[in-house]
Amino acid sequence: MSFELWLVRHGQSEGNVAKIVQGQLPGKLTSAGHAQARKLAARLASHSFDGVFVSDLTRAFETFEPLQKAGWTCEFRSDLREKGGGMLEGWPLGQAAIEAEAAGLPERKYRAHGGESWEDVADRAQAFLQDLLQQVPRAGKPSDSSDGLTTKFLAITHGGFIKEFLRVARVVGRGTAVHNTGVYVIQGTALPQMAESGRCHLDGWSFKLLADNCIAHLQPSNGRPRKRPMPRRPSAQPAVAGSAVRAVETLRTAK
Repeated sequence: MSFELWLVRHGQSEGNVAKIVQGQLPGKLTSAGHAQARKLAARLASHSFDGVFVSDLTRAFETFEPLQKAGWTCEFRSDLREKGGGMLEGWPLGQAAIEAEAAGLPERKYRAHGGESWEDVADRAQAFLQDLLQQVPRAGKPSDSSDGLTTKFLAITHGGFIKEFLRVARVVGRGTAVHNTGVYVIQGTALPQMAESGRCHLDGWSFKLLADNCIAHLQPSNGRPRKRPMPRRPSAQPAVAGSAVRAVETLRTAK
């Protein structure tokens, strides 16, 4: 019994460009963000998922829109939202760290008024994962994945939520900032002790990271950045050739 979860961050938002704490503000995609969403949809077009879940914040929905126009349906979920920033929403990025230090708390435990701590987000991520485990059938269905039989889920969410989900699933990525429309694929496989620990107990599963912050869909079609053509240097060959012709004519005249 196994499953795959494709976790995807939303496209570039206006708040990303402004470098503010967006938290659970709706947020709107920039024109670049909409282009990223269209490229993501093209990448996902050849895949089928047993469940599609989308954060109910506007920037996540706008990322899903190209898929919706292609006939996809989803379930909007508030538990996929970004970390609630409370009174710090709209403030510059990094303000939470300043406030946490002033409060004498580790940033992970700090909770702005009306917001969440990172530990709160981890609790949401764990509850979401346990809900998914309930939906995994004992026998998967044929799919395009490498193991041939699996259940596949897609979740369009936020960078902070993705990082906490990886922590809960005990998988280690590169640790880089989550790219807009970056794709993470987590494979879950039931362990023999799952029957004893229960379907929703994380100790009954092993998790493996199959794709880590992948943005191949944002690259040129060959997956590699295009090289700029080297500027051509002016060729001196014509001048050399002309000189040689003149030299031959001179010799002929001399004869």
